Amino acid sequence: MKKACWGNLPEYHVLQLTDWRKYWELFEDGILDIKDIPKNVKLSPKDQLIKKAVDENKILITKDKICDFLTDLQYPLYYFDFETFDTAIPIFDQSRPYQKIPFQYSLHIQDENNKVNHLDFLASGEKDPRPSLLRKLKNEIGKTVDIIVYHKSFEIGILKDLARDFPENKDWIENMIDRIVDLEEPFKKWYYYHPKQKGKTSLKAVLPVITGKDYSDLEISDGTDASMQFFYSYIKPELSNLDKIRENLLNYCGLDTEGMIGIIEEFKNG
Repeated sequence: MKKACWGNLPEYHVLQLTDWRKYWELFEDGILDIKDIPKNVKLSPKDQLIKKAVDENKILITKDKICDFLTDLQYPLYYFDFETFDTAIPIFDQSRPYQKIPFQYSLHIQDENNKVNHLDFLASGEKDPRPSLLRKLKNEIGKTVDIIVYHKSFEIGILKDLARDFPENKDWIENMIDRIVDLEEPFKKWYYYHPKQKGKTSLKAVLPVITGKDYSDLEISDGTDASMQFFYSYIKPELSNLDKIRENLLNYCGLDTEGMIGIIEEFKNG
């Protein structure tokens, strides 16, 4: 539907701006291409940057801010990502309606010499995955240095729920939360912007333009699909090809954390 409605818009159209009032105003005035926005139109600082990147067809980098971000990192770095599912009616004890239940994580550990070790967890069976996930994570996450995530409110929200529902783990989970560094921050603060991000700062928008990697070749290519595939394989088993689904889930979640390593390395090279 979106392709049908937006298919005739230029590649860099005004709906990619961040100020929705301004972009609808431009759209209603018949100005569709960001390059066609008149110079006398007042844009927000973020939208000025988007227009500058499009007009000049180049990446805009605030190098000193990127350097500050990198300098603050403490090695070894733990790149971390959860996958979750939720249900309207709770199916486990110590859970709530629509609560995100983590069933998988990926953890890449990178030392100062760029040696990388990959650890992961993927639940199986119909029982609550959280107790076994917590046992494994506690042994793997360490007690110091930085944990790199992308869009930290997601991981922090899940961790806070885990600390509340399994209070015997509260201390080490809170320690984990205190160590989280959000890799989305340099993008949300517009220290780095590539025209092909098209106004977005999500990992799926950023990863291809920085590293050349994307999710297009994966059988599972987004979190919603991962959630559904797991749920209908184990919690409400309706799918039969479990081995293939597990492989696909591991590949998908693993790319999230592997991709974060690639972004940090590109920052270093930039």
